[in-house]
Order: sequence, then C-alpha cells, then structure tokens
Amino acid sequence: MPSEKAVGPGPRRIQTPAAIATTALPYGLLLKGGEFFADFTRLGKVHTHDRPFVDGPSSVQNIIGGETKSRGFELSWLPPSGHYLRLTAGIVDNIGADLPANGKLTLLNGTQESAYADRLNRPLQSLMGYGRAATLFEIGKGAVLHVGADYAASGQNTKRQIATADVKLEWQPNPASYDMFEAGSEVLWTKESGRLGTDASFGGNPFATSSASGGYVYAQYRIGKAWEPGVRVDYTQTQAFDQIDLNAGGIADSVARQTSKIWTYSAYLTFWASEFNRLRLQVNYVDSDQPLSLGKGRNDWQVFLQWTAIMGAHKHDFTP
Repeated sequence: MPSEKAVGPGPRRIQTPAAIATTALPYGLLLKGGEFFADFTRLGKVHTHDRPFVDGPSSVQNIIGGETKSRGFELSWLPPSGHYLRLTAGIVDNIGADLPANGKLTLLNGTQESAYADRLNRPLQSLMGYGRAATLFEIGKGAVLHVGADYAASGQNTKRQIATADVKLEWQPNPASYDMFEAGSEVLWTKESGRLGTDASFGGNPFATSSASGGYVYAQYRIGKAWEPGVRVDYTQTQAFDQIDLNAGGIADSVARQTSKIWTYSAYLTFWASEFNRLRLQVNYVDSDQPLSLGKGRNDWQVFLQWTAIMGAHKHDFTP
C-alpha cells in the first residue's frame, strides 16, 4: 500500500495503512479491519497509479478529503446470484485522508486548520457508518456499464454526511484489438455541522453548518497499444470559514462563511511504452471565483508529467 501523511495537529508523520482481511467466510462475505481505504466512491479508493488521469479530481479532494483512508471495520457481501452485485457496510473513525474543504478555517496568515472543535479527535459516539452498493450491466456488444452509490453519516458531536453516485462505461469496439473507450462521472455532496473550534468562535453562535457539492466527468480512448488521449471537467462548490479583521487591528475578531466555486478543465495523453511502463502528460486550467490561495489569483495553469513502472506481481481486487 502507498504511504499516507497523517492529518492532525503537530508534526506530520508518514503512515502506511495496514489491515487484515478474512479469506474463508461463508455466503460471499469478506470482513476487513485496521487502517484501509474504505470502499466508498469510485475514485477515492483508487491508488494514484491506477487512476485514469494524473491527479485526483478536486471535487473528490474537497468533498471527501482525498483518498478514503479510514480506521475501523468493513464488511462486504457478494450475494449468490447470477448478476454481479457488491454490498458494503463499515464503521470507521472517519472517511478521508485530509480535511474536506467545507471543514476548513483559513486564518489571517493564510494557514488552514479544522473549523470544528472535535473534527480530528472523534469520541466513540461520533464514529462514521457508511454503505455502498455497486453493480454492472452488459448493455451491448463489448460494452459494460458500472453503477455505484454511497452514503455515510457520523454520530452525535460533529455531524458529517456524505452521499455520492457514480457511473462508468467501458466499450471495446473490437475484442481483437487494444482499442477501448472509457467514460465516467461521479456526483458528490457533503454537509458538516457542530461546535466551532476556538479560532472560529468569537462570542457568537458556537455552532455552524457548512456543505459542499460537485462532481466530475471524463472520457478517454485508447488507440491501439500505445496512445490514449482523454479529457476531464471537474466542478466544486464549497462553503468554508475565514477569519476576518473587522476593526483593522491586525487581530482576527470575527469569522465569515465563504462560498467558492471552482471549475477545472483537463486534457491528458498517455503513452504506453509497454504493459508495465507508462508515461502520462496532463494540463489543467483552474477557474475559481475566489483566490486559490493567499497571494494568488483566481485562475491557474497546472502541468503534470507522470511515469509509472510496474515491477513484479501487481494485483488489485475487482471493485466496479
């Protein structure tokens, strides 16, 4: 498993998710426990080298908090039927490797932290439960449609809800060739509410609610063995919190809830040197109605170059 950076106060440290999973439960059941990527959303649990593009969609990053890293227990079930269906349920401390955008507070100096008091220190009653259903359909010669949906909710203190739905189409026009068309989309929504932390409370209502929504759509076509161009559009609308200085005294004396909208347009090209060696070039144009960060404008160009090499055995579970 790839290394992950833990999020929390104090120095950041490198952590490697580690989980144990059963191998012989009856009735198509699989139980997993420990630290793992929860079976939640389509791309949140996909490792960087297995994504269709270089970077994760900003909607997933902002709404989920990046990859779906969690600690707890997860139970999956494949019902014994002729049609593929996977049902998953879990109880974890949280879903997401980082803070979601709608849970962030931007301080006067531009640094960010959790806006909510107990966001990074969940007591037992605030554990998050989640579920996912995923299936697929053959809709024509060489065409398969994958469909999934998720919902998660936390407990009694800082409450968090997440809902997503996703779809992916794969079409191989000629089974004898490498040509493959793939298109996918996902919509996401989240809401968080609870007691604000010290840096977000200034004598007013100590409770607040913030939400975020968005999604992405992409399409790509593999041409023979070597080339695979693709495009992606991503959108996020999120509410977050900013400290403000009303009396211009240089010290924060209030907090405002800020709504921002971000569009990201991407084009990428993949070159397969071999089955185990891949190069990918991607260009993003980011268009925001708010400054992207302290001292930066509202628009930005991003260029990525990714090299992926696979050495030795490499296998992932089938998770449509």
